[in-house]
Amino acid sequence: MSNKFTSEYVPQLDSLRFYAVLSVFITHFIPSGDPIKDALPWGELGVQFFFALSGYLITGILLSARLQMESGDDIGALLRNFYIRRVLRLFPVYYLYLTAVLVSLAAAREHIWAFFLYIQNFLFADNPAIFSKMLAHFWTLAVEEQFYLIWPFLLLFTPLSKILKSILIVILIGPIFRILGLNFGFTEFQVNMMMPAHFDTFGIGGMLAAVNLLKPTYNRTMGHICLVIGTPLMIVYLTLHRMHEYAAYELLLGPLGAGLFFTSILWHVGGRRGRYSMTLLNFPVTVYLGRISYGMYVIHFNVPGLMREKILPRLNLTISDMPWLNFILYGLTTVALSALSWHFLEKFVNQLKIYFPYKVKSNLYRPINGG
Repeated sequence: MSNKFTSEYVPQLDSLRFYAVLSVFITHFIPSGDPIKDALPWGELGVQFFFALSGYLITGILLSARLQMESGDDIGALLRNFYIRRVLRLFPVYYLYLTAVLVSLAAAREHIWAFFLYIQNFLFADNPAIFSKMLAHFWTLAVEEQFYLIWPFLLLFTPLSKILKSILIVILIGPIFRILGLNFGFTEFQVNMMMPAHFDTFGIGGMLAAVNLLKPTYNRTMGHICLVIGTPLMIVYLTLHRMHEYAAYELLLGPLGAGLFFTSILWHVGGRRGRYSMTLLNFPVTVYLGRISYGMYVIHFNVPGLMREKILPRLNLTISDMPWLNFILYGLTTVALSALSWHFLEKFVNQLKIYFPYKVKSNLYRPINGG
């Protein structure tokens, strides 16, 4: 089996996306006090998986393209096409949703400019009181967009011999940034809103893809390191979460532990290791839901309010007092709206990517999962 970053579509990664967004649903659809909801920091785990996956995929896509470039190929064209492809993938449903919010929620209009500029994480850090009142989940999208502004430059303009060291430095910046932020008097919430606080989660996923391409003989070693170190760190992180008394330590260890642990999963799935685990992730339903999971994540946050205040009253119905029945209702509604978004908007816009290929001469490379 080749240890290189795979150039083939890996449907199991889409299934993992679905399970990540499902964990976010548990946080936002189930009220506090439910034993399953309170057992784990579901939303944080889902977000941290997305960060590690983003680092892994984006690093693999860009480094693969760079390594296959011939002398005379234009790195600038590769960079341009990368950003155009990101815009085509991320912007349509995001800005359509923001427009709907702008029209329907008067309370959101005062701050909507921050969301249009992808700086809502700064807005939330400056004014935590509005976090839970409007599009709270969008802080993660701002963090990812800000990550995309710097990561491609590191991968495309750093000498190849220094890529791994540069990524390691970025990984170390994450916990250092969190320590300094807390020591300078910022709250755990404020520090968590900042993109550099998640450098280790992004960077560890990116390191796996970089090792696969630049030092493939160390692939297995890195996978084992991520598992051996990440598993106990995750256990400590989840234990601290259950204790409700050590938020600072939870913040310091969480992104690092999650980055390592989830990257070990990416190593396992990306390398197609384990027949049974791969089969469990290959169900067509979960693969499909993972494919439309970006729309699900964007749309889901306001679905409970939409159901309680708009849809059910018009049907002379009221919301159930059974949280998990509501969870199913909210989830199915989110899936339906996201499927409409995918088939009538996102899918067609994504097809424009054929006009902006990654600058390579070989036909052996095809970006995985619609990168």
